Amino acid sequence: MMAFRAWEKKVRRAEAMRLTEDLKVLHSNKVKPKYSLVATIKERYPYFADAVRDIDDAMSMIALYAFLSPEVASESTIETHHTLTSGLHRRARETCERWNSYVERAQALSKGFISIKGYYFEAIVRGERVRWLCPHEYAHKFPAGVQQYIMISFLEFYLELMRFVLFKLERDLAEKQKAEEEEPNLNAENFDTTNKETVQGLGGTVGQVAKRVELMDEELRKVRRVFEGLSFYISREVPHKHAALVIKACGGRVATGYVAENITHFVVDRPALPPGFEKDDRIEYVQPQYLFDCLNARLLLPPNGYRIGEELPPHVSPFTVAITNSTEDIAAVEEARRDHPKIVSYVPKRVHEIRKLINPQYTPTDPDGKAAELLLEEESDEENVAAQELDRDDDVQLSGDELQEARRRPKWEDEQVTESVERTKLSALKVRQQRELNLMNAPTNEAVARRRLAQQKAKEARKQQETDEHRLRRKLADVKRQEVATRKMQLQVARKKAARYYKMVNGVVQGNERREKMLTAKAKQLSEGRISAAKDGSGLVNNKLEARRAKAEAAGKKLKEKKPSNPYSKLPKWVR
Repeated sequence: MMAFRAWEKKVRRAEAMRLTEDLKVLHSNKVKPKYSLVATIKERYPYFADAVRDIDDAMSMIALYAFLSPEVASESTIETHHTLTSGLHRRARETCERWNSYVERAQALSKGFISIKGYYFEAIVRGERVRWLCPHEYAHKFPAGVQQYIMISFLEFYLELMRFVLFKLERDLAEKQKAEEEEPNLNAENFDTTNKETVQGLGGTVGQVAKRVELMDEELRKVRRVFEGLSFYISREVPHKHAALVIKACGGRVATGYVAENITHFVVDRPALPPGFEKDDRIEYVQPQYLFDCLNARLLLPPNGYRIGEELPPHVSPFTVAITNSTEDIAAVEEARRDHPKIVSYVPKRVHEIRKLINPQYTPTDPDGKAAELLLEEESDEENVAAQELDRDDDVQLSGDELQEARRRPKWEDEQVTESVERTKLSALKVRQQRELNLMNAPTNEAVARRRLAQQKAKEARKQQETDEHRLRRKLADVKRQEVATRKMQLQVARKKAARYYKMVNGVVQGNERREKMLTAKAKQLSEGRISAAKDGSGLVNNKLEARRAKAEAAGKKLKEKKPSNPYSKLPKWVR
């Protein structure tokens, strides 16, 4: 912090003296103060498995900022930590590319889902399920007024974390591929260390973790053979990196150029082929959802319903339902339900169709096959004797209400939300008056709306036309304006504290002065003989009043005493 303040002081001095050469040197990466997050990462993640568990949050944040455009041209965040700099944006894009490349080469992708928020992916890395979200790619506009201090801090931390994690994963993958390419050493014993390391990093007993790792390996083994031997050409309107990630992770090949003889599938997301392309009978023209559904089903689905121009079948999330009904899929969904108990156990019709394609013996009424097993056991059981049928006299007759209750099926009822707003009397009166005058949801005046829209468009046009230098100046001016406002607020708070302290000290001083005056007056009265000490020594008495009281007592009368003053008489009635 001290180094940054010294550097900032030098920058202000150079700006004030208009030393352009010194400013260039000060803004270079060699002179700027730097800080390292290595020690923080080592303290937070003592084991590599702990770092792998945080990849989901890290990659979701990095993918979001890799999609956004930078606002300030700078390689560091030391001078501006509230906006996305070009250096952070470049590092975020490089990290996303490295992570996608690792998932493709390791073929670790297990699930994918397209939602309104973006693309959800799941990869199995070192026995951990890593889920991350990639936003849809479109022309965006960053919302104004968003405070990014905390998010930029987390982005910088996650980028440094992923630099460590990807270095370890890429090195291990390279060593594994090198060992597979080389000839096996017959003199060396085969020690399976990977599973042991995975077991140590995961929780639970050795048997439970080993079974879990075995199910994950079986899941990846099925995924890697889905697009084996197939070649895909991706049209330009389809997000290339997301489609290529699914294709390569499933064992397929992405064609860089269009050659009809070498292509088996054409991925297109429009009702007709792009200009310059003609249909070929040897090529299947499918939509992007086909790739994700094949990935989730771990099977090359028939292209019926996925072809160009056809209405797509429902796209089911693989994170809430076991699409393949396999052991590894059921285990993954049960694990997700333990973390998220609100997941509804509903199986859509499309899932039953996919399960039927995978297993022709599958029946929706008995997805686990338990009824068929029981039926086979009953048929093969020789000791099982058929029960005697009931006669009409022994049969129990049900009433009409009982039959109706037996036929009744529960209906889906939407949750009814009732508004119970507690308002004050004044607020309720204002709301009632607005409703009577029909001003509760009154539309804005057309002239006012047009003027506001014109002002907003003019402001946006000015922002779009400004250069990078003007944008940087505007951002720095906003920062300075915010600093001035902060200093003003701090000064106001300091003034309030000083005024409060002055009142406290002034009250003590004035109280001492009043006490001193009172003691001086009493000393003067004592010297003049108007007051004297009481006989019992409890305080001071008025000599004149005591003489009158003694005279009244000698005459057998009682002196009329004065009523004590009420200390609360000056207060308002509601206080009293």
